[in-house]
Amino acid sequence: MQSFLTGSRIYGDTKNTKNSDLDLVLYLEEDEKDLMINFAEYYGYKGGSGNSWDNSLRFDMLNVIVVSSKAEWDIWQEGTKRLKAIAPVTKEQAIEMFTKLGLPQRANGTKPMVGKIKISSVKKCTCDSMDLFRKGCTCGGI
Repeated sequence: MQSFLTGSRIYGDTKNTKNSDLDLVLYLEEDEKDLMINFAEYYGYKGGSGNSWDNSLRFDMLNVIVVSSKAEWDIWQEGTKRLKAIAPVTKEQAIEMFTKLGLPQRANGTKPMVGKIKISSVKKCTCDSMDLFRKGCTCGGI
């Protein structure tokens, strides 16, 4: 597992980030990503895009951007590096940078998005929550 911080708290205008969340890019294998999604869904956390799940999981003021490919990781890392070099930048400038580097736009065209994760394709775990996170799933879910 690898991770780094990105977002407005890293390269934004500090006077406009006081109420901003903290963005963490997390590189996980597919099975680990599925576990993370299951955890978030089990405890009622929402995806970063609101009603639909994408690669962003919100835990209160922490936004976890989960990637599982080298290409996605490289785009987030390079974009963050370039934005830090010209900081402070606006949200619009950051979106433009990540779009130019290859992150597709969400359907509404406002924010970059790597891809949708279809929760319906993930078998929900029915294990007791303490068992699930202590010793792993034993019911066949994730």
